[in-house]
Amino acid sequence: MTSEEKETLWYSRAIEMLKLKEHKNGIASWWLRLEYPEETWSTSQINYWLKKSVDKGLLSSSATCYSTQYSFPAALKEAQTIINPKN
Repeated sequence: MTSEEKETLWYSRAIEMLKLKEHKNGIASWWLRLEYPEETWSTSQINYWLKKSVDKGLLSSSATCYSTQYSFPAALKEAQTIINPKN
């Protein structure tokens, strides 16, 4: 798997999880690790690939006491509110 494929894989998985209503405020990378237990990715490896999406402006990140939290960028959140004001 190329590095671009790995980045795309974890970005798409993060987006899938963020689309769920209960995760609309963000997700922790270790939640993704737990979601795919059959794979041998470490949390730090997942953070590495998601950081590349943050660097491109596709995701936002913030540090918490126990993890890195990923969410949609502010501009995208605003656009979603305009398109779907009831969510």
